[in-house]
Amino acid sequence: MRRATHDTQFVIEDDKFVGINLGWDFVSEHEWGISRLLSDFGIPKEPTTSCFGFDARTTQCQSDNLCYLENGDDTFLVNTFNYNAYKGESFTADDLERMIGRSYGKPEHGLCCAWDGQSFGIRTNNDEGRDMLKLLHMAFKNNNIAIFLGGRGGNPFSNSGLMLIIANEIPQDARDSAANSDLSHFRLTKAAEATGIEAKLKKAGKSWYALSPRWTDETEQELKFWLNPEQQHKYNSRWCTVEELEQWAEDKGPIVK
Repeated sequence: MRRATHDTQFVIEDDKFVGINLGWDFVSEHEWGISRLLSDFGIPKEPTTSCFGFDARTTQCQSDNLCYLENGDDTFLVNTFNYNAYKGESFTADDLERMIGRSYGKPEHGLCCAWDGQSFGIRTNNDEGRDMLKLLHMAFKNNNIAIFLGGRGGNPFSNSGLMLIIANEIPQDARDSAANSDLSHFRLTKAAEATGIEAKLKKAGKSWYALSPRWTDETEQELKFWLNPEQQHKYNSRWCTVEELEQWAEDKGPIVK
């Protein structure tokens, strides 16, 4: 796991602790996704039409790799695939410090976090932080933690932070928003498949790094696609309509330089 240095913070709503943002840094370990970590807690990789929103991101089982440890002023909550190798007396605070880091970025909140696609580690050095990690640990034991990557906060140059949120503390408006977002994505995926454009482009020998659909507006009636093509000496990256992509299949239209 790799140390996070940006946006690491306890999440407080209406003066109540609801979870932790483990933050992020400019490292590949914070860009690879968290599918193995989700699997460790029985969470599906992707929402489905029968389970979506925060229900699809909430822990379904206990992890054998979760460890809670108090050591002097320090409190640790760690989930790591190295845990089985350390079980027993040899698993110490020093081991956890090596995983997470020994220094605290902001002493006023006494919180240090690290994570990657399969592990996370949290360390705090004060009584308030210890109380919060106890609540988080109890929520894990009750299968009551939503695990997901948070938004980028409007900054296109940032990564997403790993979020551990107590599921039953998530406000209803946020739950509705997540559910509606998933359902909109399902509709988008079906609409994109119905155009048949991807198969048509492949048949024409076109290739790309990204061909990502989006709705043009909130009515969800029309699609556009972000195209990042291969052979960029010949083709432009741009937002495209289905008609423009069909033109590209014939080496015509605005995608062709």
